[in-house]
Amino acid sequence: MKNWKLAFFICLIVLVVTNTSWYYYLSNTDEEITYSDDMVEKNDIIITILNELFVNKTVKYSKSDIRYLLEQKYPKAPLVEEDNRISFRGIEFKFENDSLVSIVENWW
Repeated sequence: MKNWKLAFFICLIVLVVTNTSWYYYLSNTDEEITYSDDMVEKNDIIITILNELFVNKTVKYSKSDIRYLLEQKYPKAPLVEEDNRISFRGIEFKFENDSLVSIVENWW
C-alpha cells in the first residue's frame, strides 16, 4: 500500500521540477530575444552617428587615417584591410579614391 504513495509523490516532484525548468528556459529565451532586438537597434543608431560624424563632404578621411585611429585605440584588435574597405569588429569602412564613403555594419 505504501509503494504507490511513494511513487505518486516522486512522480509529482519530478513533474513539478521539469515544468519549472521548462518555464524558466522559455521565459529566459524570450528575454534574450528582446535583448538582441534592442542591441540591433542600438547598433543601427551607432552606425548612423558614425556616418554623420565621419562621412561628410568637408573633411576627407583617408584609409590610412582610419587605420591609424583604429590601431591607436585598439592595438591588439584584428583589423582586416582589403582593396577599398577596412573591417573592424563588425564595422566596415568603405572607401572610394582613398576617401571614406560609408560606414556599414558587417557581421558576415
